[in-house]
Amino acid sequence: MEKTISIHNLIKEQYSEYFNRNIIQLNITQNEEEVYLVAVENVKDETGMTKEEVKKYRMDFEVEDGVRFLDATNSVEANAIKFVEESNPFTIVNIAPDIFTDAACGDIIGEFITSGMGGDSSLFQ
Repeated sequence: MEKTISIHNLIKEQYSEYFNRNIIQLNITQNEEEVYLVAVENVKDETGMTKEEVKKYRMDFEVEDGVRFLDATNSVEANAIKFVEESNPFTIVNIAPDIFTDAACGDIIGEFITSGMGGDSSLFQ
């Protein structure tokens, strides 16, 4: 069975200066085997019509010896809390860059590079 929980408002508030305002939904979705971050973005096409693009990012990737970033054996609520509490702007840019504006992604990557690969910047704490 698939379960979904919205983290849209939490991430939008936490990263308001970076957040892509065209993102209208941001959810952690999982089944018994996989965990995804699902973003729904409003995009205007050349005719002026607005369509919704759904982008899914795998979140159950291995971060170190058998440990997964988000684990499908945990509850969807626990995975949502972990994503919100343990992610930083650089993590999000690397996992799901569409969540932030292009300008914000450039700024975050620039800060990461100038701070000695994330060593001293409060942005990456």
